[in-house]
Amino acid sequence: MLCERLEPDLHAYVEGWLTGRRAEHVEAHLKECALCQQKVADWQAITSSLRTLPTLPAPPRRPALRSPTITPSYEVWAVALLTLIILLPTAWWLSRVPIQQVPEQVVRWTPPPIATQLTEQTLQSAHSLWNRVQQEVLR
Repeated sequence: MLCERLEPDLHAYVEGWLTGRRAEHVEAHLKECALCQQKVADWQAITSSLRTLPTLPAPPRRPALRSPTITPSYEVWAVALLTLIILLPTAWWLSRVPIQQVPEQVVRWTPPPIATQLTEQTLQSAHSLWNRVQQEVLR
């Protein structure tokens, strides 16, 4: 159990970041625990091998990306003009087409009673579920 609590401090101990009581506590534990001694030896090996790696220079700074400014160009105006040329005549033509009358039998259609009953039951369930959700959220 003590090893689990001290494990986060082992790397800090190897790096020399621990001072005072914490460093003394880790040293006392290391005198008795072979497993933690091995972990410290592993950390020391990793640290020393990392220190032998060459230091690379930082890459050159890249210029900041600027968002392009949109300027009305020939292409933008051409697209806008073509859109108007297509949409305006289409809208005019659609406004001139007579609206067909909906047959009377379609207007008077009523759903069968079972559909009405199922719809009402589903709506009641949905409303009660929604009310419960609102109550839980507002708590």
